[in-house]
Amino acid sequence: MTEIQNSILQNDDHDARTTFTALVDEASDALHLDASEEEKERLGHFIVGAWEDLTACTKCGKDDDATLACARRTLVRENGVLHPAVMRCERYYAVQSARRTARLFGTSHLGERFRSRTFDTFCPEEGSRAAYDACRTLAESFERGRRGLLIAGGCGSGKTHLAASVVHSLVEQGFRAMLMTTTRFLETLKGAFGDSERTRAIRDELYSADLLVLDDVGAEHMSDWARSELFSLLNERYETMKTTILTTNLSLAALTNRLGERTVSRIAEMTDGVRITAGDRRLRRHTERRTP
Repeated sequence: MTEIQNSILQNDDHDARTTFTALVDEASDALHLDASEEEKERLGHFIVGAWEDLTACTKCGKDDDATLACARRTLVRENGVLHPAVMRCERYYAVQSARRTARLFGTSHLGERFRSRTFDTFCPEEGSRAAYDACRTLAESFERGRRGLLIAGGCGSGKTHLAASVVHSLVEQGFRAMLMTTTRFLETLKGAFGDSERTRAIRDELYSADLLVLDDVGAEHMSDWARSELFSLLNERYETMKTTILTTNLSLAALTNRLGERTVSRIAEMTDGVRITAGDRRLRRHTERRTP
């Protein structure tokens, strides 16, 4: 045991020494107790292996795949007794988290353009401050089952940017969040017509997301079939306490005329309304670029 302790003290890696020295001291005490020779030998060998693993781990040059397959030996205390064990390193969990986030972004439907839309890239002004604050509050204190938002405003006012910012934030927190235009939702369902398995998979994905953003609700005239499908989606999410954000250019009266009273009543019950009164940000930026 003294040889192991000397090896630790001579090692240049201060963090590794600090991490392991207390463990070895404790193991030294354990070896002086009434343990069998076999137990002492087993623990001693494991301590040597654990030290070797730790010093190798602090200099790890493995790629992500190798890291996920990696585990190192260590000692843990259970009920006052030291036991050999294996553990994952911090980098293992970092790689695992990064891959989960990448998968969640892949299913978020944000696309390249809206992947870069975050709260940091949104500049709130007088007419958009309330919507910005509401979206940021939802994202920063999100919990499953909370009320969603109905964000109303003119074209180019920043509705989708803010909604995408919420999706971006929640994905980074590990939630399943998605953004999809109402038109794309309906077209996707139409494309799966006659394929019951694919239709069920599409619905399940939208029904189960922790957050769903339906963008540009009411942007087009809707058939009875489209109205029915939209209501079914919203009603399912309402009944299962899933959070939904909707964006629209329309007033509540116009939205009712487009979607039907039943659907708008459900939207009102599951969201808080917020309106953006700022002008078209896209046109303003375009004008600013052209102004000499």
